[in-house]
Amino acid sequence: MGEAKAQNKISVIIPVYNTAPYLKRCLDSVLQSTYRNLEIICVNDGSTDASLSILEHYQALDDRVVVIDQNNSGISAARNKGMERATGDFISFVDSDDWVHPQMFEVLWNAMDDDVIMAVCSNKRVYHQELMELLGTLPSVRIYPSLREGYEKTTIRHYAWARLLRTANVIGIHFDEGITFLEDTIFNLMLAEKPGKCAVVEESLYFYFQRDTSLLHTASWEKYFEAMEKYIQRAKKESSICQSLIYEDVVKKAFAYRYEFMFIKEHNQAAKAARVCIREALNGMKGNRLISHKKIVVYTIMNDFPILYRIYRIALDPTLLDWEKKQKSLIKKLE
Repeated sequence: MGEAKAQNKISVIIPVYNTAPYLKRCLDSVLQSTYRNLEIICVNDGSTDASLSILEHYQALDDRVVVIDQNNSGISAARNKGMERATGDFISFVDSDDWVHPQMFEVLWNAMDDDVIMAVCSNKRVYHQELMELLGTLPSVRIYPSLREGYEKTTIRHYAWARLLRTANVIGIHFDEGITFLEDTIFNLMLAEKPGKCAVVEESLYFYFQRDTSLLHTASWEKYFEAMEKYIQRAKKESSICQSLIYEDVVKKAFAYRYEFMFIKEHNQAAKAARVCIREALNGMKGNRLISHKKIVVYTIMNDFPILYRIYRIALDPTLLDWEKKQKSLIKKLE
């Protein structure tokens, strides 16, 4: 597959906070993209390590790199600042400890037909740098008639990266700076009312680096359910489509968290918090005309009988039985 002719500018927004050990890898991967017409906006969010000096070094080397320095305000504020500065026809987000395939932007841009408002590629969780080979042919693309359907049938609503968005479609939409954990989902769901198709590229072109100090690894169960409460409060302010998606996302997340917290010592407390969270979301669902009564009944039964959700999860993914065994083994070692 040859290099695509860059007819549009893509603004790549990279929020940066104390990721100096990983930042060069991230920036190199973006700068080496086969799609050359990039504007790389790096927002240093009050880093206290060498991140800012690394960014300034890259800005001196390549005029596509734009560095914005601000006081520490959180990833949502950093992304919003990047969107304010963006001048491209499309916007893409990359986290500063992750990296991208050389052809990610090229492939996503090729998937952006006139009636597509978001193109997303698959991602891969990684623990170390991997060799990336160039693609010989364009990967297959699955088209959904709307973002809502794409969100319902895939997991693309959970993160902000690994995608292209038309800049015109995100005008007036921002990351909620009051939600500092699991903030990506709300931003995506606010786009759900935009008319247009969603293109999902079935190739892992974004590499999501897993490190022990990342927020997802260090967050407590209280942090999860605090975020879910903020989701619920936000849902009450939204119109029907966005509201219905937020409530359903809260329920699904809470079910998943309750299952994943089965083996922590605060299991009973976490399970109680999950039940309360789900009930509050279900109460909100009852007033939304887009959510069927049947669906509410199913969610209610699963909330009252957690074993049914566990059976459902294991039926979808039998490898979870191995995960449960490992968790039990770990608990025994710690006792």
